[in-house]
Amino acid sequence: MASVSNIISRSGQYEGIVQQLVQLESQKKVQYQTDLRDQNKINSELGKVSSKISALENMIKEYSLSTNNTFTPVKTTSSDDTVVEITSASNLDDPDQFSLTIDRLATRDNLLSASYTSTGTNLDNNGSVDITVDGTTHTISIAPTSGDSNSTVLNSLKTAIETAFGETLQVNVFDLDSTNVQLSVRSSVTGEVKRVQIANTSGSLATVFDNATRPVATNQLDAAFTMNGVSFQRSSNTINDTISGLTFELKKTTASAVTLDIERDTTKARSNFDEFVKAYNDLNTDIRNKTFINGETGTRGPLRELRSIRDLSSQLRQLVIGDATSGTINNLSELGISFDNSGKMTLEDPDKLDTVLANTPNDLNTFFSTSSSPIQSIYTHLQGYTSTDGIIDTLEDGVSDKIELLNKNIEKEEKYLADYEEKQRDIFTQLELMLEQGNSQFAQVMAGLNNF
Repeated sequence: MASVSNIISRSGQYEGIVQQLVQLESQKKVQYQTDLRDQNKINSELGKVSSKISALENMIKEYSLSTNNTFTPVKTTSSDDTVVEITSASNLDDPDQFSLTIDRLATRDNLLSASYTSTGTNLDNNGSVDITVDGTTHTISIAPTSGDSNSTVLNSLKTAIETAFGETLQVNVFDLDSTNVQLSVRSSVTGEVKRVQIANTSGSLATVFDNATRPVATNQLDAAFTMNGVSFQRSSNTINDTISGLTFELKKTTASAVTLDIERDTTKARSNFDEFVKAYNDLNTDIRNKTFINGETGTRGPLRELRSIRDLSSQLRQLVIGDATSGTINNLSELGISFDNSGKMTLEDPDKLDTVLANTPNDLNTFFSTSSSPIQSIYTHLQGYTSTDGIIDTLEDGVSDKIELLNKNIEKEEKYLADYEEKQRDIFTQLELMLEQGNSQFAQVMAGLNNF
């Protein structure tokens, strides 16, 4: 029997018919594929709505923290950043003002040996010393060879100290000029507590350390400053333990006072409220865009059939227009908020909000955080959607199950269609062979008749 490929290559007249038959038989697969695209779209859009639900939920949670001061933030300024620079401010509660005078900056201790002739040999004998930094003591010993130069001995001492203390000390041997050298042992951190302490010197190291000097006396290593008439000393120029929540850096001494101001930041407070309105409206708009139905065309949003998503917009609106049962602010209308027909939240009277932010911002913090607040009612409702095994998880699981089933059905249809196509080709192959045989027999008969 001739192969299918050989027959098709000779005639090919039935291939188009086979493909048309397969296409007609593929309608079920096409429907499955359409349904699969729809479910994938639902899955994607459901994920986007879930993200916006979480965004609003997380914002309410953050705004409700008592330490966050959402509507009572403060801003800090220094009257001279070149003298005192504010580096961070957090959890500051009330406006205040501080006057600073800086008498001394914190300094790193620096121990300097006498200068020695570089090529001299007056240090070429054994020696030891106990060096203590911040409670850690190491005994440093050297055993130079007779005739070693002072430069060689000091560099060996440098290596020994660095090996013992690592980055705790910075050690250098300075070439002062073409003739003289000097050892410098410097603490890596400012303040008296990190000073370099010397004890139990012997031999050549007694010569080095007993005659050493300090550019700054150890009792002058700490920063000294006055704040609102109170004197402070700190080992670092970065100060984070005088004003709770405020970190500032001392940069230079000054005879005149520098002022640090802590003021209410109503601009930031207003921005925080506007962000809440935006997050609420983003969720409301997204839900409406994904669950609409056009009465004239019948066009539907991808999530129209998910009632729990479709109803969320109206449910949130009913919750948010409610009244608090405690606190001085009862509802959002007292802040100038109104709602249009689409459920969009609008700041219709910004003067009401600005008055609260300027005069009683703590009342707004309370309105967002108290359990009886409509804001907290929204938060609790949204948790039912985003919690583990909540509404979103249930919906996503249902969509995933449908997608899995559709993929299986498509796979079965593809296998069925492959078998169907093969069978149709077999049928037309047999028909082709029958026609060829008939034509052959007809030709033989005609040839026989022609011989008579």
